[in-house]
Order: sequence, then C-alpha cells, then structure tokens
Amino acid sequence: MNVVHVFRWDEAQAIRLPDGIRLDCDCVEVIRRGDEIVLRPVSRALGRAAEYLASLNDPVVARE
Repeated sequence: MNVVHVFRWDEAQAIRLPDGIRLDCDCVEVIRRGDEIVLRPVSRALGRAAEYLASLNDPVVARE
C-alpha cells in the first residue's frame, strides 16, 4: 500500500503519485465512488474536447 500526503494547491488539493503508480498521460478523469477516488487516463482528443467545453463557461469567452 502506498500512502501519500494530501496538500493544498491554491483552492484545490493535490497529491504526488509514487513512481510505481505514475500515469503516462496529460489528463485524467476524476471520479468519486463513495470513499474511493478513481483516476482514469483520458485520451488526448477527449482531453482537448473537455478543455474546450470548460472554456465555454469562461466569462471572457462568453463576452466575445
């Protein structure tokens, strides 16, 4: 079992993944299942689509 510390990152939380658990991706999907938190790699195309959709809520984008 790997135990890591949770620390604050601005208004969010972050962890460092141990070497044996590192992911080979730039973007992950975060899912909460009861007391568990699941990280799933997201394909690059889907990651770009998610970034685009998130930008639609950006007030700067909404004014254009």
